[in-house]
Amino acid sequence: MAHGKKKPGRADQAAPQAGAGAALPHEPTPPPRAGAGRAVAGAVAAAAGLIYLTTAAPGAWWGDGQELACAAWTLGIPHPTGYPLYTVLGHLWLKGLAHLDPGRALTLFNVVCQAVAAGLLFRLFQQTLVRDPANPADQRARAGVMAALPAAGAALIVALSRTVWEQATFAEVYALNYVLAAGLLLAVWHDGAPRGPRHAAAAGVMLGLMGLNHYSCVAFAPLAALVLLRWGRGAGQPWRIPLAGVAGFVIPLAGYLYLPLRARANPPLNWGDPSSLRNLIWVLSGGQFRELRMGADQGSAAGGLLGWIGWWGYQLAPGAYATPGVCLVVGLIVLAVAIGGLILLARARWELGAGLLATLALTAGFGMFYQIPDIDAYFLPAAPAAALGWIVSVRWALAALGRRWGELPLGPLSRAVPVLVAGAMLLWHYPRLNKSWDDAPAVWGEAVMNALPDGAVVLTGGDADTYCLWYQQMVLGRRKDVSIVGSNFIFSGWYARYFEAEGRPRIPVAIRDQAPGHKLTFDVALFEGTILPNLAAGRPLFATFADPLFAEYLRAEPVETLLPASYYEQSLYPAPFLPAPVLYRLHDNAPLRALSGAALAREFERWYRRPPGSAPVPRPPR
Repeated sequence: MAHGKKKPGRADQAAPQAGAGAALPHEPTPPPRAGAGRAVAGAVAAAAGLIYLTTAAPGAWWGDGQELACAAWTLGIPHPTGYPLYTVLGHLWLKGLAHLDPGRALTLFNVVCQAVAAGLLFRLFQQTLVRDPANPADQRARAGVMAALPAAGAALIVALSRTVWEQATFAEVYALNYVLAAGLLLAVWHDGAPRGPRHAAAAGVMLGLMGLNHYSCVAFAPLAALVLLRWGRGAGQPWRIPLAGVAGFVIPLAGYLYLPLRARANPPLNWGDPSSLRNLIWVLSGGQFRELRMGADQGSAAGGLLGWIGWWGYQLAPGAYATPGVCLVVGLIVLAVAIGGLILLARARWELGAGLLATLALTAGFGMFYQIPDIDAYFLPAAPAAALGWIVSVRWALAALGRRWGELPLGPLSRAVPVLVAGAMLLWHYPRLNKSWDDAPAVWGEAVMNALPDGAVVLTGGDADTYCLWYQQMVLGRRKDVSIVGSNFIFSGWYARYFEAEGRPRIPVAIRDQAPGHKLTFDVALFEGTILPNLAAGRPLFATFADPLFAEYLRAEPVETLLPASYYEQSLYPAPFLPAPVLYRLHDNAPLRALSGAALAREFERWYRRPPGSAPVPRPPR
């Protein structure tokens, strides 16, 4: 028998898989028209994109988005693990949209990624509905727009879940990984027909591109491995096909060579300075974030698991009812149905079901062991996996009801239920995800730059204020005479090269390649190595954060209100991570400059040990 042909009627006569339910009686119908499927996929992508566009931030938003915009604009290196794919694609995207504000343009990149992912997931869900992979005997085709409504509704439900929607409203690396994940799922989804080395290489390349962008791709590694093994066995090429997939995976990872090659030129943003092998390994292994991510004990791991379960409920629950208890209950229901469907899937297509169950398990592991504030975005790969489980479960339930009560007359209204659910999610999530009004990062950054005199040095205290001023200077080209000193980086050896970049003022800054330990060590290093030398040189010194030592020893003076207090109550960005609303001027203290490092340490330690409410230490110190 020729390859690719099968005996007529073989699929229709096959016995159903155990537990999957018997095939329902049906008349043979033609397969759905490809043109209609593409049209509905385009409509789903357009609908999701329009929603994302109307709720996206108007420019570079707080946090990593501004830093990533700096990296993309300058072809630099952002925080570990460097994200070469996002940086290079973002750079090309910004060049193509040069007429737009770069922050807004990069946000649009995320909008497009998430919208395309919604269209791809529609095609995936449509394939699942056209031919149930958990019940190969049920080969009924479902054609026409009305038949596509359940798949469109499922795709929109996933697209309008909180975290998926949120990642489309500002610049971040996760949206790129999400659209690649949708493409990978579409590439590996199959009906059991043999696949060759080309298909394997394509799936490997998709996973490799994900790895070149973000390490959360490991959630799909078991799925890809199982599918490649299945394809190899089915085609009688148990080694050739998996090796083609491995080769496809490895080739894109060569893109990480961008990091050491670009670092040698010392671009304006050169985080970690991976020009040496030691620094490259440090960046690729997570840099200073490793300790934050892998330090979970038994108690925090259990809390992380509960947080992961609650995350599923949080995706669906209306804001007013999204309490931890409600989210946990809803999350348990969502996971129970999804896992049940994937178990059914595994009984017929073990590589797909087991691989997607592994995806869920690995994202649960992220929640248990990666102790970082933005862990929600690491769970994104699990969203389409759970949706596939739900589709299989619903199909199995309908088949079971049909066997008991006869085939159910599913009319247009019942087919539109998923679309109606997506519409409800749009209404109750919109107020809590709409960032279109929030131009505060631009307002804050511009206010700081306008308030600084010529040649000023400004100390920043965290990610939000540092990245915001970087964006003003590196991307918008404002105030190149100003020196931005990230006080949180002074114990990172690579940061010394930041001040060696072309065009930056040469100022005294002491950078140590060691852990700061106690705050006393940090304060002494900051005063002795940066603050006091710049004050002695007559440079105007400012700080974007308050510190009691600044008030006590440097007469910190508020000089500019940067944002109204009401903004901190309205912002969707976590309040503890927002920059301070006030800019402070720091004044010279000549007696303090006369002290050695050891004397500074004794002076600060004496100040730390003051009883609460006691009188200030007499000034100036001797």
